[in-house]
Amino acid sequence: MKCEHRVLWRSLYVVLVVVAAAPFLFQVFAANAVDAARAAATSKGQREQDLELLAFKESNTPLGGSATVLFRSNAGGAPQTVEVQLERPMWAVNWRLARYSEGVVGKR
Repeated sequence: MKCEHRVLWRSLYVVLVVVAAAPFLFQVFAANAVDAARAAATSKGQREQDLELLAFKESNTPLGGSATVLFRSNAGGAPQTVEVQLERPMWAVNWRLARYSEGVVGKR
């Protein structure tokens, strides 16, 4: 009987440690925000070789994250800016697209 209780308490302890550590592990193994933004921009019609990284800001915590990535696109005529905003839910390693916008350089 005493052995069964010990196994039960150890199992409960392991489950609690895993649940407490999981958000930190998701943060550590989260995908690169710039790569995710570049992929989102290419899925919206931009060519990867035309995207030049201008700036990015990332807030990545165990409770989730957000990122804003700004590119300059030199495709077809006048250069334009491409802004990609991403979010990462608490229990995920991948970023998802929150907002995408394109604009003429200098008119932000």
